[in-house]
Amino acid sequence: LCPSLENSPNDLSGNNNNGVYQGGMGTVADASEGGSLAYDFDGSDDYIDCGNVLNITGPLSISFWVLNDTASKAMYVSKTWDGLTEGYISRLDSWASILQYYTYRYSLYGTSIANPFTLSQWSCVTNVYNGTHWEIYIDGAMVAQTADTQAPFSNAGNLLFGNTTAAGGWNLDGRMDDIRIYDRALTQSEISWLATERGVLGTPPEGLGDEQLWLCPSIQDGANDLSGNGNDGVIGSSVTTVADTSNGGTLAYNFP
Repeated sequence: LCPSLENSPNDLSGNNNNGVYQGGMGTVADASEGGSLAYDFDGSDDYIDCGNVLNITGPLSISFWVLNDTASKAMYVSKTWDGLTEGYISRLDSWASILQYYTYRYSLYGTSIANPFTLSQWSCVTNVYNGTHWEIYIDGAMVAQTADTQAPFSNAGNLLFGNTTAAGGWNLDGRMDDIRIYDRALTQSEISWLATERGVLGTPPEGLGDEQLWLCPSIQDGANDLSGNGNDGVIGSSVTTVADTSNGGTLAYNFP
């Protein structure tokens, strides 16, 4: 679902998992971060209901852009409570001041990170379950990882954005755009690509395919290895990244 590409709650994937606006919500103009429109949630009764779809019980990735108008608790993505389970959840728990990604049956299985958001500022959130770990990425960089082989539980609840039916008071007060769900684990380069702008099209730059180590702040601002081999670096205290758009780039390591 991406209002920056189509002003509706329709599924752009071709799989017909269309949503329906609830509470009288709609979209507003928002040209920041490469977008054009955004879903606008009032924090009271607005949400998008896609029905009982995408009952994914294996590898799973969820990516979305979000802007919070308040620090109140908020449900971003919810395969909702069906009386026994919550299939998969991405939410901001204001009581504990944490962002959570999990599945639930009698206990939570997943991961969390201290509230990473700045009010009124867009962030790209990507949640991944890859079969062995639950992970959260913010703006292309992994910020939380918990080893757990528990996959999302089979669940008959509806898929909602901006609310949940499990309990009251979880309505999002803010905006969302470019919401994507995959029945596989995204790669680091795909995660970085989705974080470049709202509604980004095309495929990510994949390199030559046989890199053993690949650092590129123009693709991901940090020292993580994009090759998939885990050869991450650590940026020294005097090294920074700076904006540099020459020769097709966006950022560069700056060595004083």
